[in-house]
Order: sequence, then structure tokens, then C-alpha cells
Amino acid sequence: MTWKLTLRQADHTSKRKISHEEEEGPSTSKIQATSDHGYLERLIEETRDEEETETGSKKNEQADRKRAERKQAERKQAERVQAERVQAEREQAEREQVEREQAEREQAEREQVEREQAEREQAEREQAERKQAE
Repeated sequence: MTWKLTLRQADHTSKRKISHEEEEGPSTSKIQATSDHGYLERLIEETRDEEETETGSKKNEQADRKRAERKQAERKQAERVQAERVQAEREQAEREQVEREQAEREQAEREQVEREQAEREQAEREQAERKQAE
């Protein structure tokens, strides 16, 4: 849209020059109008090129921003996955620790029961031997 505004301004300037030079003679104004027309075309082309460059730059900036956002999202996702993995490993280690402690307690209880049973049996044998000795 900028080039249209520039075109209008340049066209207005050209008309002013042509009407001013018509006072000097038709041949001069015709040459000037042709010259102005070439100038206008170059001006319009330059303006379009600038706009395309700006648009291209904006698109590149947008693409760069999107890439950066995508990389940031990927990093965050990787961090979440890593945090979940660490949490799962921690929970697994805690479960294994609880299972080991439970197994140790059960083993200690079995050993205690076996010792008490052995002590009772020993006491019963000793008592039976004493009765037999009497």
C-alpha cells in the first residue's frame, strides 16, 4: 500500500512539473514527462522491492521466532519427560526399598519365631530329661 501512496505523490509531482514546463514549450514538457515516467517506474519498483524485503524480513523474523518457540517447547517437553523419568525411578527405588525392608522384617520375624520355637523345644527336652532323671 505504501507504493500506491508514493505513486500518487510522484504522479502529482510529475503533473506539477509538466504544467509548469508547458509554459516553456511542448517539447521540453514531453521530454520531462518521459523522464518523470521512468523515474516513477524506478521509484515504484524500488518501493515494491523495499516492501518485499521488509515483508521477507518480517517472514524470516516470524519463522525464526516460530523455530525458537518450537525449540523452547521441545526443551520444555524434554525437561518434563526427564523429570517424569527421574520421578518414576525415584518411586521405583522407594518401592524396592520398602519391599526390601518388608522382606527383612518378615525374615527377622521368622528367625525370631524359629528361635522361640527352638528355645521351647530345648526347654521341654531339658524338663523331660529332669523328670526322667528323677
